[in-house]
This record gives sequence, structure tokens and C-alpha cells, in this order.
Amino acid sequence: MRDLKRRTISASAWAVGGAFAGNVIRLLSNLILTRLLFPEAFGLMLMASTVGMIIAMLSDVGIQQSIIRGKRGEDPVFLDTAWTFQIIRGVVMWLGACVLAAALHLAATRGWLPPLSTYSDPRLPWIIAVSAFSAVVQGFQATDLATATRRMIVKPLVLMETFAQLAGVLLMVALAWWMRSVWALVIAGLVTTLLQTLASHVLLRIHRNRLRIDRQSLLDLVSFGKWLALSSAVSVFVTNGDRLILGALVSASTLGLFSIAVTLAGAVNIAFASLVGKVFFPLLSEVTRNHPERLAETFNRLRWRADPILLVVGGALFALGPSVVQILYDTRYQDAGRMLQILSLALVVDRFAIAQQAYLALGEPRYQVVLNIVRAIALYSTVPAAFHFYGITGALYAIALREVVAVPLIVWFNAKHGLNNFRFEMLWLVFWPAGWLLGVGLVAMYAWVTGAG
Repeated sequence: MRDLKRRTISASAWAVGGAFAGNVIRLLSNLILTRLLFPEAFGLMLMASTVGMIIAMLSDVGIQQSIIRGKRGEDPVFLDTAWTFQIIRGVVMWLGACVLAAALHLAATRGWLPPLSTYSDPRLPWIIAVSAFSAVVQGFQATDLATATRRMIVKPLVLMETFAQLAGVLLMVALAWWMRSVWALVIAGLVTTLLQTLASHVLLRIHRNRLRIDRQSLLDLVSFGKWLALSSAVSVFVTNGDRLILGALVSASTLGLFSIAVTLAGAVNIAFASLVGKVFFPLLSEVTRNHPERLAETFNRLRWRADPILLVVGGALFALGPSVVQILYDTRYQDAGRMLQILSLALVVDRFAIAQQAYLALGEPRYQVVLNIVRAIALYSTVPAAFHFYGITGALYAIALREVVAVPLIVWFNAKHGLNNFRFEMLWLVFWPAGWLLGVGLVAMYAWVTGAG
């Protein structure tokens, strides 16, 4: 366990450091690009990436998770089968995106779509078809990425992602300056994915993949992945439901403002997701395989470290949202400040994502299916209704609080495996108001400093 603790600390440091570097790069590029492009470019790209995400999750059978948690995760035959299946999946995803783009173009030309919505923009089908080719390129990424995550070897993964992201951003800014078009974002996105794929075969060299299909390996993948496939099929419409719904209700310009707010609010979530995916899930999987009696202890220790940070940052962002956008962006983007403030509320319930990683480590992906069905029902019933009665502000509150309905179920599932700790739950509630007071203080300090100047 001492070696596991050492690897966990090292992996956590690299995961957090990589997420911080990625967020800095993302923020700086966003600040530059918003001065070169109009809000509608970000709205169109957000919708295109959403379509790609939907197709990816609809075809997700948990290949990475199977390698990370499974007993055959180091078997070359299993890894090659997973890699071959991953390539096939990438091609199918791109063909599916092309079909969807053609259907969207037909619907727009026939007048079947709201004329002022993002969906009716004639550029969108072409952007979807071209940007989705990244699925084909990504399908060739080496299984070494999943193997390294399984072993909690995070350093090369972080370096690879940071290098590819930095190179992609530099290209994106150069193309945006030259083209002044949304196509700068599309081309740079493809190049970033290509760099990540090439690096996956060069940096680690754990196992050299080759094309082959082993029947038993395929059965093992499908056996675990069938529940994840069902969960992802529902989850995709929860994770991307806000964009899908708003795409039919608001213009590409308003959706672009929402994209800015999501980028800023998502900076914390990206760091948390990186920590959960690269460290918490492989850690919980290893503990479940080797020391199952210590799962609850490990789970609560992880929550004790992560939850206070998320709550403090969430409270601070609720106070700081409008000021952050006012400082960073020009007048065209100021409405994103109020959006950021509302979306920050999601951090209060996003912290329960650790529980879902514990369910996967326990081999219970069906829990996610139930949770995602409940979330989907709540999202698609509340957001349109809230928009109808309270406009975009009401819709944003419904989006931010969409995870609340899943909390009672998470408590119930946790109880089955002894994962609940209600004393901690009550104690953690003080951290959000503490963060809010911190944010209020920072706003007041900024106002005093600028007023004095």
C-alpha cells in the first residue's frame, strides 16, 4: 500500500499540474480568439463538437475502462483486439457524422428548422462532417495511453496532451488571424488530434499494437462494455443536452456566449475530471482488485481531499462570474458573465462524480444507466419549461442544477457498498458559503483598487 500511496501522490500532482497548464493554455487562446472571431464562430464550433461527442458516446463500449480495470488489461492479445475495435469504431463514428450532417443540410434547405436557430446555419453541416474526421484519427491512438493510466504513469500522458494542445492552439491562433473564420478552429482541432495520436505511439512504447481480433477478448470487451454502452447512450443526451436544447432555442451568437461561460466554468471541471480519470479511477480499481476491504476508506479519503476544493471554488465563482468576464473580455461577451455565475452552481453536485468511478471499479456500470436515465428525464423536462417561462436565465439554472435529482440515488447506491459518510456531508456544506465570501471579498477589493486608481 505504501507504493500505491507514492504512485497516487505522484500521479495526482502530474494530473493537477497538467490540468492547470491546459486551462492556462485554453484561457489564453480563448482570450486571443475572441478578439479575432465573432461569438457565432464559437457557437457553431460548440455545436459541431457536441455532435461529435454524441456520436462518440453512442458508440462507447468502455474500451479504455476495460483496459484500466480488467484482469486482462496487460494481455497483448486483449490490447490488440481493443485497438482494432477502436479503429473500426472511429471510422463508423465519422460515417455517422457525415450522414447526420447531410440530414441537417436537407432539413435546413427544406425549411424544417427554426430560421434563426444555430441548426439552420448553412455552415454547420460542413463543419460537422470535417471536424468529425478526428474520430478516425483518434481511433489509431495506441492502447499505451490506457495502460499507462492503469499503472498511474501520468507524467508522459500530461506532457503529450500539453504539447499537442499548445501546438494546436498556436496553429489555431495563426489560422484565425489569417482566415478570420470558424474553419481555423476546425483545422486546428484536427491537427491537435493527429499530434496526440502520433505521440501515443512514440512516447510510451509499452506495447506495439497490431491489427487482430481475438474472439474471447472481444467477448470480454462486450461483456463489460454492454452496460457502459447503454449508460453512454443515455449519458450523451444528458452531458450535451444543454447544447442540443439551446441550439434549437437561441441564435449561434447567444450559443457562443454560452460557450465562453462553459469554457470558464469548465476549467475547474476539466481539472477535476483529469484527476478522476487519470488517478481516482485506476486507484479505486487497483484497491478493488487487491484490497477490496479498503475501498470505503480510500473512497472517503479521496472525497475529503476533492470536495472542499470544488465547493470553495464554486462559491467563489458565483460571486466572481460577472467580474471575471468583464476583466477578460470585450463588450461583445459581457452577457457571458451572468451565465458563468449561474453555471458555477453545478460544482456543488459535480463532486459526486467520484462515486460513479467507484461503481465502475466495483463492476457495477448498470448504476450509471439508472442515474443517467433520471438525469435525462429531469433535463429535457425542466430546461425547455424554464426557458419558456423565464428565458435564458431560467434555462441556465435548470442546466446548472440538473444533477440534483441524481443525488438521492447516489446515496442509495453508496449505502449498498458502505460508501456513505453523512458526517462529512454535513461538514462539507460550510465550504460553499466560505468560497462565496472569498469571492465577494475579491470583488470588493478589485472595485476598491480600480476606484482608487
